[in-house]
Amino acid sequence: MNKSFILTLVSTGCLVAFAQDLPGQSATERIQRLTEIEQEARNFVAEENLTHVPQYAATEVNGKTVLPVCSVPLKSKWAPPSQGLSQKSVEVICTRSRLWPEGWRVFVPVRKLSTQ
Repeated sequence: MNKSFILTLVSTGCLVAFAQDLPGQSATERIQRLTEIEQEARNFVAEENLTHVPQYAATEVNGKTVLPVCSVPLKSKWAPPSQGLSQKSVEVICTRSRLWPEGWRVFVPVRKLSTQ
C-alpha cells in the first residue's frame, strides 16, 4: 500500500490500519501521538520567542492526522512560505519511520500573541 493511498484514506476520515504489522506493537504504538508533535512545535516556538519579536504560540495539530510513529527524534523549523499555507506555521519533521523510511512532515499553525 503506497503512502499517497494511505493519506487519501486518512484525509477522507477513514481509520487506516497500517499495512504492515509490527510484532509486539499494538495499533496505538504504531501511530505517532499528536501530543508529541504539538509539544515539539511548542518547544520550538518557546525557543524562538526568547530572541524574536513578535511572540507566537503553537496551536493544535488537526485531530484527523494519522501518522506512523517516528523512529528518530522529531525536528522543527518555521514552515517556508513556499508551502502556500494560509497562516504562519511550524513544520514538525520526522526524517524516518519504520513504515515510511522517507519520513513525514506536519504543519502546526501558530497564533501571534498580543503585545499588551
